[in-house]
Amino acid sequence: MSGLHRFDGGYQANTFDDLTECIKIFDQDRPLNQFSKVELVKGNICETAPNYIEENQQTLVRILSLTMNLYEPTKAALKAFLPRMAKGSIIMPFTLNSDLYPGMTLSILDELNIKDYQVKTMPSYPNVNYIVL
Repeated sequence: MSGLHRFDGGYQANTFDDLTECIKIFDQDRPLNQFSKVELVKGNICETAPNYIEENQQTLVRILSLTMNLYEPTKAALKAFLPRMAKGSIIMPFTLNSDLYPGMTLSILDELNIKDYQVKTMPSYPNVNYIVL
């Protein structure tokens, strides 16, 4: 496999409206739906993550799902959100240990002392890994 999206702009998509609609559907069928549970932030995570933390200093992160596959955006997310994660929080890297997308693993190695954590696998999904802090 050659990596269909491995070029500048290869992951660019405009899904904001679709995600907004999905959130509306999600909110229709949950308790206490008058309180927002999802917030979308549009933009480049390398810029938006530090700005978000600066503007929302009360933020704590319990689950950090990383699906960007690339080094710089993953590292930016980790730098911004790791200080806001308590013991027992979970990092879910989408392409950990991937030879097609090494950036995810390399950024985690740069930001975490991986020897201090266990990388676990979802029992029903052997390709899905997570790290418990």
